[in-house]
Amino acid sequence: MHDLARIFGEVKTPAYVLDVAALKRNLKVIEELRAKTGIKILLATKAFSMFSAFPLLQDYFDGTTASGFYEARLGAEHFGKEVHVYSPAYTDTEMADLLPIADDVYFNSNSQLQKFLPMIHESGRGIKIGLRVNPEFSSVKHEIYNPCSPNSRFGVVKDKLAEIDFSNIDILHFHALCENMAEDSVALIEHVSEVFSDYISKVKAVNFGGGHYITHPDYDLPKLLAALNKFRKKFDVEVILEPGGAVVYNSGYLLASVVDITQNQKQIAILDISATCHMPDVLEMPYRPNIIGAGQA
Repeated sequence: MHDLARIFGEVKTPAYVLDVAALKRNLKVIEELRAKTGIKILLATKAFSMFSAFPLLQDYFDGTTASGFYEARLGAEHFGKEVHVYSPAYTDTEMADLLPIADDVYFNSNSQLQKFLPMIHESGRGIKIGLRVNPEFSSVKHEIYNPCSPNSRFGVVKDKLAEIDFSNIDILHFHALCENMAEDSVALIEHVSEVFSDYISKVKAVNFGGGHYITHPDYDLPKLLAALNKFRKKFDVEVILEPGGAVVYNSGYLLASVVDITQNQKQIAILDISATCHMPDVLEMPYRPNIIGAGQA
């Protein structure tokens, strides 16, 4: 705590401060997961885009996954390796910008796939094509973060998969979790294995997305390892995970200064940060951030 106070005293606020030692502890989990399963692991830049830290991460990941052109460009220019990108819908301009830098492009619908398939083939870059599937199965407790909630815009439901020409599909993408523990990761893998086996046999890879809380102290990593190895053995396909928040779980601080203290039935600290600007998930989830040295309000 004394070291933190000294370091924080040297930093001008507001500031995000990365705890490199804590990050490296998380990366050891990534390293074990990769080594014991042989799966491909991508950094979700939507969750962590501090490119100054990318040199610390590059040896642990096979590349990055983006939610649009600018994240894809960030991965291509500052991380290197593979660049995967998914968007619910691409514009003509965005696709033209992505083609020179993306290695894998995931589509959200058959209509988008058919629209842009000629452009991808004409690029001559050998870009792999992914299709996001809505497994209609999720253990996410907060509906705002549940990609499989009723009427979700994300992915093709199973009833519509028969309409798709799988000769053009390399990867099936199932992103259905958000800060979920091992039991939920395994449940998703088993659900996909049982319900989508006919379609998995038509592709070369399956992407189970992000939301696997693998660096949480209560996450049962051996349980996930066993499920992934069982899946790979059954289908003989490449498996991909896209951790984001788990990569930097508990590995940084948001530094703030108390600018003023006012009184309205109790003391109120006025800071040089706000939830809206600096930590919007506090409002969206919602959750209470840990404040060093603070009690419960």
